[in-house]
Amino acid sequence: MTPSIDDLYRAAIKLHQQGQAGKAAQLYDAILAQQPRHAGALHLKGVLALQSGDHDTAIALIQRSLAIEPRHGLALANLGVAYRAARRFDEGIEALRKAVALDANSADAWNNLGQMLVRTGEVREAVEANSRALALQPNRPGLRGRLLFARNYLGETDPVGLAQEARALGAELEQRVHPRTSHPNDPDPNRRIRLGLVSGDLKKHPVGRFLTAWLKELDGDRIEAIAYSTNSDSDEVTDEIRAATSQWFDVWQLGHEALDAKIFGDGIDVLLDLSGWSGDVRLEMFARKPAPVAFTWLGYFATTGMTAIDYVLANKWVIPETEENQWTEKPWRMPDTYLCFAVPNESPAVSPLPALSTGRITFGSFNNFNKINDGTMAAWSKLLAAVPNSRLILRSSGHYPPGVEARLGKRLNEMGIGPDQVRVDPKITNYPAHLASYAEIDIALDPFPYNGGTTTVEALYMGVPVLVRAGDRYVAHMGESILHNTGLTDWLAPNESAYAALGVAKASDLEALAALRASLRDRMVSSPLFDAPRFARNFEAAVRGMWQVWCASHRRA
Repeated sequence: MTPSIDDLYRAAIKLHQQGQAGKAAQLYDAILAQQPRHAGALHLKGVLALQSGDHDTAIALIQRSLAIEPRHGLALANLGVAYRAARRFDEGIEALRKAVALDANSADAWNNLGQMLVRTGEVREAVEANSRALALQPNRPGLRGRLLFARNYLGETDPVGLAQEARALGAELEQRVHPRTSHPNDPDPNRRIRLGLVSGDLKKHPVGRFLTAWLKELDGDRIEAIAYSTNSDSDEVTDEIRAATSQWFDVWQLGHEALDAKIFGDGIDVLLDLSGWSGDVRLEMFARKPAPVAFTWLGYFATTGMTAIDYVLANKWVIPETEENQWTEKPWRMPDTYLCFAVPNESPAVSPLPALSTGRITFGSFNNFNKINDGTMAAWSKLLAAVPNSRLILRSSGHYPPGVEARLGKRLNEMGIGPDQVRVDPKITNYPAHLASYAEIDIALDPFPYNGGTTTVEALYMGVPVLVRAGDRYVAHMGESILHNTGLTDWLAPNESAYAALGVAKASDLEALAALRASLRDRMVSSPLFDAPRFARNFEAAVRGMWQVWCASHRRA
């Protein structure tokens, strides 16, 4: 007896759920051969394509299914995920908004919508979407972690309260997986240390770029660096990092338990988390304690909340002693900078001060738009109002959702910045061209509470001083740390009320601005920020110190 279409469909779904993708695809094809407009088979064949990484095919198939059944909420949600995978965020957001309108009880749809909104700068809406998802499924650690991540962008977020939420989440993760309490590693404090680096950002990403300069300067006889890449993407930065490590493992297909077993089996002594609650989160794996010592650095800007991660690498400016209550991890402070930057390739020359020829001060910020909140815009509007004939140029290295320029301009206008005072530029993908665009900027403005890191260093390297406001948490101290390490603390406003006054004073002295611009690149290159050998020695000392603490408590009789 020939099976019916319904029988084939049920069998295909069962095979799909069992992970037998090839057999499921054969049955979906058999259904479509008999009934080409079978919306369910088109949709789920598209899901198979999405799961295999064929994003374009997934989008085409799911769109065909929606042309037949346009009000299918799950298909819309999966279309949104496919668009996100293809980095077509605008279309993904539109599809997911339709999905949650049809089914407001879909936690997955709200979660995916929130992830895309935070990537496109709509942080407040992203927090609302993630909160809706979490209310529907409160026991999903990933949802709670994404909400923690997004709320760091909002100025009104209490950092101590956020740390308490992270601790609660970390405790639940560790209770679920039962961390290891013993390790067979030889507790010799002076032997060569096996250091594992876990990240999905070993590529053209701030994390990757902050690794390239110093990693190749590590003394391989003292510390052996081993990379565990949790993302399949690669580029020339990936190649640099790969060349600087003794071993490289692509582990993006491994689950938390399997990755834990591998790292434990590899005999890693000290394990470095480079993601935290951002990007490719692997904290559930860290919760299992695969190595005797673990620390976090670079990828996240607040506590992971986990006792299984022993330390956070920092300095005295990003984590002052008065703010240690914001951390579960113990701060391990570097002597000067906690960042090391590589001199950019094909760097354009520093241009003359543009105000000397334009007759007006041009402020600028090339930070991601998700950092530009209402508090930042209010402070910038006061500054522009106080500096006659000044203007502001904005550009983001992140994704631009539809109409972002108009919406950002409208918000700035509401804050008192006129349309003739602000210009929002399109993204520049060519890196030397991006650096060259600082030729228009006299003074760069740092957002808060989420400061720039890479953008601040780039501006200073191009001769553009950065006006920074002192903060009350790690992410709001990053600008301070950079200024301290370049001897530019006179560009640091102690609070918001002093911000505009300091900006006015700096903008009023063109002679001093021109002189600073001419000397700033040399100052930057000779600072600790660009001294890769020095940073490597300090990093080695930090890792050695962490290891020695463990060895002292595990020394065999």
